[in-house]
Amino acid sequence: MDVRIDEVAEQTYRLSAFVPQAADGAGFTFNHFLIVGDEPLLFHCGLRKMFPLVSAAVGKIIPVDRLRWLSFGHFEADERVDERMVCGGARRSSRAWHNGLQGFHS
Repeated sequence: MDVRIDEVAEQTYRLSAFVPQAADGAGFTFNHFLIVGDEPLLFHCGLRKMFPLVSAAVGKIIPVDRLRWLSFGHFEADERVDERMVCGGARRSSRAWHNGLQGFHS
């Protein structure tokens, strides 16, 4: 599985990961969005197993320790919310990218 990186607007990137075995073999694309600025934001952290791919894709754009915000609009099937309101790939992200990282659910 690879992550495709597209700049969709100035300093706004879509990180797309196609998973061919998802959806009963029909495939499914997971999209993540990175907004670069003074306090970079990653919208949607993805499935737990996607963390290394998403992290590497972010690292091609900015140093991952620059990430300041994580946001997500829903939970994935392999995610659970813990006592700190961090879930799935976001939990692994917050441990790896600990430079004052904040998170919120939209």
